[in-house]
Amino acid sequence: MEIQLSVITVFYNQAEFVDNYIKTLIFLEKHYRLEVLIADNASTDAGVSRLSSELSRLAFSSSVKLVFNEKNLGFSRANNQLSGMACGEVLLFLNPDVLATDSDLKGCFQLAMDGGISSPALMDKNRVRYACSSPFYDRILFPLIKLYYLLQSGSKETRKVDWVQGACLFVHRQRFLEAGGFCEDYFLYTEDMELGRQFKNAGWPVWFVSGESVYHPKTCIQPAQMQKIFSNLRYYFRGRHRLSFDLYQCLLFIAGRMSYADLKLYFKLSRNL
Repeated sequence: MEIQLSVITVFYNQAEFVDNYIKTLIFLEKHYRLEVLIADNASTDAGVSRLSSELSRLAFSSSVKLVFNEKNLGFSRANNQLSGMACGEVLLFLNPDVLATDSDLKGCFQLAMDGGISSPALMDKNRVRYACSSPFYDRILFPLIKLYYLLQSGSKETRKVDWVQGACLFVHRQRFLEAGGFCEDYFLYTEDMELGRQFKNAGWPVWFVSGESVYHPKTCIQPAQMQKIFSNLRYYFRGRHRLSFDLYQCLLFIAGRMSYADLKLYFKLSRNL
């Protein structure tokens, strides 16, 4: 039978999420004719052996392919590696820590089938932690102010947006390939923003789907990861929004100089009181 959905996941030292990931696959298999493509990016924990063991027990284990990379290829490159092996009309890029057992995500699937990108709300407990972002940053003076569009309650309507987070991202396979896949200039983070931009430039829709959600726990970002995020963002804005980036850098510089001068004046006056 023709594959409807190709679930694509990259693992790297995420043993603690194996159980929930397996639950998600079992749930999705009840609603779709699917294949599962997984790449392990040279993990050093016990997760890869546990994952391999659990996958072999699945009733649909013949539809699962596990690839072992000799080194950490990063998020973009490993996902592109797997998407080249996929057969489904729709790809679902799914993080290992996402738990999807409450919604069949049919709305997301159908919008991707129609040629676009789509994503549900990402829930942390009972609160929408992150869903989407709109608009792109070159439309406002300060491009980093709306870095993330945080929603405290679910949106009441499905709507077009500029980009969605890659934690649970449905996309039309052929159009994903035509767009060049994820930009491999980004090792980790920001590649979902770039993909959204590629789709928008091509006139293909990007959707946030109301009424559908998955659980995505809030994780602690390590200092090295935060540094990588900002490095990627600087690269992204410098290359894609050069004018806004230059204006923003100048304003930050001026504001910084003024703040420093004001601070010196404050302490000088304080000493004279």
